[in-house]
Amino acid sequence: MKRFQTRVPGSLPKDRLDQFLFAWLPHATGQRLSKGQIRTLILSGSVYVNRHRNKSATAPVYSGAVIEVYYDEDKINQHQPGRVFETRFDAERIVFEDEYLIVVNKPSGLPTQPTVDPNRPNLYDGLKQLIAHRDLVPEPYLGLHHRLDKDTSGLVLFTKKEEANKGISELFSGHLQLRGA
Repeated sequence: MKRFQTRVPGSLPKDRLDQFLFAWLPHATGQRLSKGQIRTLILSGSVYVNRHRNKSATAPVYSGAVIEVYYDEDKINQHQPGRVFETRFDAERIVFEDEYLIVVNKPSGLPTQPTVDPNRPNLYDGLKQLIAHRDLVPEPYLGLHHRLDKDTSGLVLFTKKEEANKGISELFSGHLQLRGA
């Protein structure tokens, strides 16, 4: 276990503990850390502010505060419940497709859109790669009009052409239905 310590700079405006750690700790450890890993450190009691254990990610951090983190790399990497990097996206997940729209069944554990971790698979990039490979198009267009939380499964609608965006946006904003649906 390693101990990292810093003093919050005097020029820094009030910040949340998790946001401060997300900005500072990767530089201190020399490792990439996700927001989930930062939150795990806080909730596990590994973070101290002015010598007091702090388990609140949203606690304010003021300039001059001394932050200490007790960091166990093995422990932080093994307790990542949401890390589903093996999730595969394939054509069987496509529920409906025509010239303008594509509807896919998003599995639980897969984010809908890209996250702060560029190596983490997501539905948007997976579908884009599938279409590029299938249709031999180097950069297919995909418009995302809504999303589901990472741990939620369900149907997600994408547009395949820019000219379909306005109509789909109006349907969503007006809580309307497609004709025949």
